[in-house]
Amino acid sequence: AHSATSGNDAHSATSGDYAHSATSGNRANSATSGYGAHSATSGYGAHSATSGDYAHSATSGNRANSATSGNDAHSATSGDYAHSATSGNRANSATSGYGAHSATSTSDAIACAVGRKAKAKAAKGSWIVLAEWHEGGSWEDAHPLAIKSAQVDGKVIKADQWYKLVDGEFVETDDSNE
Repeated sequence: AHSATSGNDAHSATSGDYAHSATSGNRANSATSGYGAHSATSGYGAHSATSGDYAHSATSGNRANSATSGNDAHSATSGDYAHSATSGNRANSATSGYGAHSATSTSDAIACAVGRKAKAKAAKGSWIVLAEWHEGGSWEDAHPLAIKSAQVDGKVIKADQWYKLVDGEFVETDDSNE
């Protein structure tokens, strides 16, 4: 089953093996369920959720969130404050927008957040990847300073704790959009 929508406040939902869904437009939402189901959204506030092994989700747009549930079900977002979360073995999460958060909840995944003011958290045994940026006086002056990764060991890097990168070091933080 396939589904596609276009337009403001458009919604899309699919159910079944290999089901796909795509939306485009402001506040467009998409949800899929089934083995290998994929979902993609584009637009301000567009959200995407998938459920099922190998079910991938991608969003583009400010505050466009993405979530997956299932083994090897990956999630990616691009846009300011666009958050990404996964649950399932080897289900990786990646974000690349200002203030975006990335989270994984299993022991063999990667949470990657490389945008300005980004944060990441992961379960014990997983990895976090963060970037640190020089903010500068204007948006154009910003540039990356460092990228760092670490495995969540439960001691130096705590499980299910949000981190940001400051002066090249991981620093505990909360989930606010500071």
